[in-house]
Amino acid sequence: SSNAGPPLRRDTPGAPGKVRGAKTSQGGAGCPAAGCPPRFWAPTEVTGIERDDPRVTLCKLAFDTYWKEPAKTPMFRDLVAASKCGRGKTGTLNELYEGLAAKGVTPLKPSGFVFHESRVGSTLVANMLASVPTHIVYSESAPLPPVLSRCRGCSPERKRDLIQKIVALMGASPGYHTHLFFKFQSITVPNMRTLLDAFPETPWIFVYRDPVQTMMSHFKQGVGNGPCLRARGRPPPATLAVLGMDAAHASRAPKEDYCAAHLAMLTNSALDADAASQKGLLVDYASMPGSILGHVIPKHFGAPLSRDDADRVYATSHTYSKARSSSKLTGEWQGDNEQKEKAATDAIRAAADAYLRPTYDKARAATRARTGGDDLVGLKDFAPGG
Repeated sequence: SSNAGPPLRRDTPGAPGKVRGAKTSQGGAGCPAAGCPPRFWAPTEVTGIERDDPRVTLCKLAFDTYWKEPAKTPMFRDLVAASKCGRGKTGTLNELYEGLAAKGVTPLKPSGFVFHESRVGSTLVANMLASVPTHIVYSESAPLPPVLSRCRGCSPERKRDLIQKIVALMGASPGYHTHLFFKFQSITVPNMRTLLDAFPETPWIFVYRDPVQTMMSHFKQGVGNGPCLRARGRPPPATLAVLGMDAAHASRAPKEDYCAAHLAMLTNSALDADAASQKGLLVDYASMPGSILGHVIPKHFGAPLSRDDADRVYATSHTYSKARSSSKLTGEWQGDNEQKEKAATDAIRAAADAYLRPTYDKARAATRARTGGDDLVGLKDFAPGG
């Protein structure tokens, strides 16, 4: 559809909270001088995406508190629960989108997308982004993945239209916020080019990790339970291509082999997207968390940080990323590479070498190609003022 909507803004000049018409939450402990970020009605679910005008459920999300301790609500579902949405409110996508202009709301254009191989520190990246009060961050939110992965009857033009309108509603801050970021579920990676087609100018990253370490993270609960095995009953063609076998044989392949092939398929998708885009950057887990603060946020995503912002991001980067209880907030995020290497079985090592290491090596080459030869690992311990 060609419904006219509001123009998208990228960076709002001036101090947060000073934009005409913006209402900020006042009086919160530890808020910036301009006040706490405001809550605003944002989509939490979109249904009927193949119908003419999908229905959208909205909630006033708790952006006024999320930024203070992102690790307490590290996933979108946690933020929705903390926001006490109840039944929220609903409307049709086009009606809500057209209503933004009537209300004088100019939605933010996305400043960055975060994709990942899964179990590679992407939640930490989202938390670091979210610790800046002027950032809106959606960490594995619900509205966009169905359009990316399940809208089988949708033309590319309809998908682009739906994505752009949903993102506009999700960036409809009443003037306080300056940047909008999305961290996506790993299952969306094979369809990431659909998203990039809707926002070709938005920078993005894909986080990857050493093959053995990534597989060990997936098999934390034992080899039979890894999230990398979820599609093993009905393997997608791209995973079968990595394995070099048909679906019947793939479903009976060793779980270690299937896991490695699934992860290679995700990385291959990111490499394909990187080859077709000038806005991508593949980020090695070995460079984190410092590369996010020292390079990705200010240079790649183009989001300048004040010293206070940088200090908050740095503090968050050393907090356990999924500390949903207050007791865990004191737990420090730290790498566990050596433990994972030591605990790996021969079968995991063999599968990693056979199926995953070739794509890992290509990912490392892609990182260096985008940065003029720097793998960013030297930034691992980057600190503000450093």
